Amino acid sequence: MSVKMGGGKEHASGLRLIASDAPVDSGTGPQVRGSAVALLLAVSGRPLETGEITGPGTPTLTQRTTAG
Repeated sequence: MSVKMGGGKEHASGLRLIASDAPVDSGTGPQVRGSAVALLLAVSGRPLETGEITGPGTPTLTQRTTAG
């Protein structure tokens, strides 16, 4: 039986994550840019300061991690 807990993989699905300070460029879709730490925190649903992540995929990621 497979149980999904709403982790980072599901949050980042359909988005391209690009780190500004590390060789990280993962996924396809609307871009979300930020430091590697900010991206990790974002897909984990942790709070961020305004502007830590940017790009056209940011509203989607934010909605996914704050829903529920």
